[in-house]
Amino acid sequence: MALYVLEYRYTDAELRARLRPRHLAYMRSLLDNGTLVLAGPWADQSGALVVFSAEDEGQAWALVEADPYTIEGATNEHRLREWTVVIAAQPLGRSTPG
Repeated sequence: MALYVLEYRYTDAELRARLRPRHLAYMRSLLDNGTLVLAGPWADQSGALVVFSAEDEGQAWALVEADPYTIEGATNEHRLREWTVVIAAQPLGRSTPG
């Protein structure tokens, strides 16, 4: 498993508010199955950062594409990158390179 960091921007505050319950339910399901590591909006509410645990980039993109925010167009400018953690305050459930 690898970690993938997703950054995106919100497109429409009203649409985001309407979809938020479905989005949060989706995120909670990913947390429950161990796929979601952490997630949250930027303080200025312009977008968010999400960290996934996935087998590969294709699986990570599939997680992004299944999010109600993505499906309904509440987000754009999706940037997904694989991330290597070297130092962590808490174990992330995977080994890190030295």
